[in-house]
Amino acid sequence: MVKKVFKIIFKTLLIVLAVFAFLIIGLNAFKHPFYSKYYNVKEDVAYNQGLGDGFVSQGVAKVIVDGHEYYFTSGYMSNGEASRVYINNNKTYYYVNIKLSDYELSYDHFGGITATKDNIYLTGEKAIYEIPITDFAQDPVDKPVKSLGSKTSVKAVKVKNSYEVDVQTSYIYADPTDTYLYVGEFNYGPYKTNHETSVNFGNETYYAYVNCYLISRLGKEDALQYRFAVRDKVQGFAIADGKIVLSTSYSVPSSTLYVYNIPQDFDKDNIYYLDNRYLSYSLKAPSMMEALDYCPEKKQFITLFESACNKYFFGKFFLANKIVGLTLWLN
Repeated sequence: MVKKVFKIIFKTLLIVLAVFAFLIIGLNAFKHPFYSKYYNVKEDVAYNQGLGDGFVSQGVAKVIVDGHEYYFTSGYMSNGEASRVYINNNKTYYYVNIKLSDYELSYDHFGGITATKDNIYLTGEKAIYEIPITDFAQDPVDKPVKSLGSKTSVKAVKVKNSYEVDVQTSYIYADPTDTYLYVGEFNYGPYKTNHETSVNFGNETYYAYVNCYLISRLGKEDALQYRFAVRDKVQGFAIADGKIVLSTSYSVPSSTLYVYNIPQDFDKDNIYYLDNRYLSYSLKAPSMMEALDYCPEKKQFITLFESACNKYFFGKFFLANKIVGLTLWLN
């Protein structure tokens, strides 16, 4: 009798697993026609490292050092450990923790990361952190290594400068000329900003800003140049080739990329209203798309997804564990 019960249980489990496998296979086959426009412009450029270690990826930056390409990814740890930045050249990778002082590691929600020629900029929970790129190529006892892609284990790097800004720090982007730094905020659900703006002649209301700062004046009163008022659910911002691109997502529903023409005139008080008057087109994409970067050499926008991390898990079944390049039509 006991053997018969175990056989029934075993067969039932096999049936459940088979149904689950067919379901996943079917959904993976379905995702390509459903997101056909996305897959037509998408290219896998690197693995999104750390997703099996409790790392919840949020930001990505493509960094060129001595002619070599690296992908820096920022995020937080769902298991309560100190937050990390992963450095990956598709051959080797390692992660670093960020020190706010000689003795204090950061546990911030690193929502975004971007790079200039000399520095990495991270968004903490209340400030922007500036760290020289060369610091990421040093080991724990400050012995220089030959390249960022070496197998040297890097434990922590220290913030050089911290800048408070008058916007919630959810994502960040440095323009390709290293002149401007764009810092934006997220508004949706329980994550609320403390302001609202009526846009498009009163037809829409936006609650989030993307502030533009002059990098050379960071920390000074005149650093802020202007703002964009943007829609809800924005996870990433990039501006290149005369267009602005926003990545938006929240939870399981599809992500959306919005491509705008750059407004030429302020609506008021040094604010551009980035509303449907300037919308060029939009593009549906899989769930949980995060921040954006731009690669001028390939004219690709770089992004990643958090759905394949251990915290959410379901993205593992849909191969959402890659950093991807998107070749969007911008002319």
